[in-house]
Amino acid sequence: MTMQFWKDLAEIAQRVAETLALLLGGFWTYWNYFKGRTFKPRASLGVKGEFFMASGVSYLRASVRFQNVGNGKFQINPRGTGMEVWVAGQGTQPEGVENIPWNPVAAFPVFEFQEWVEPMESVEEGMLLILPEVKALAYRLELRVVSRGLDWSQAVIIPVVPEELVKLNLI
Repeated sequence: MTMQFWKDLAEIAQRVAETLALLLGGFWTYWNYFKGRTFKPRASLGVKGEFFMASGVSYLRASVRFQNVGNGKFQINPRGTGMEVWVAGQGTQPEGVENIPWNPVAAFPVFEFQEWVEPMESVEEGMLLILPEVKALAYRLELRVVSRGLDWSQAVIIPVVPEELVKLNLI
């Protein structure tokens, strides 16, 4: 076994190792990017609300939050993105358990001036809504965010505080 043999063997081993490293690196990239879903849009939504009265007028304070929890830029589509307000009226006592029907009251655009959200970035908006005089049991705020054909939604129910309790300062 000559010195040339060992040089050729070392060169072949180096090429095999480089080829294997390239293949493994390509596989890892494919798995992380496409299969790992880390660069696909992923969102975390939050919606909060509070009912209150002032000078006999009913108000609803709403706060909506959107956070991009993925590793890719998140495009917000203004068409379809918004917050809806629903009302549940006071009904009669049912014979069994029933789901209370909700009626749409209004819809508002949100994140209008936010074209995209960077990875791990969070955006939040607040609204103060004046409510019509309706005998309501509760209000439901529903946030919907649309991006590239996908949509995310979250809702919260805000109970109406009876005016009598507000006047007595019990709430």
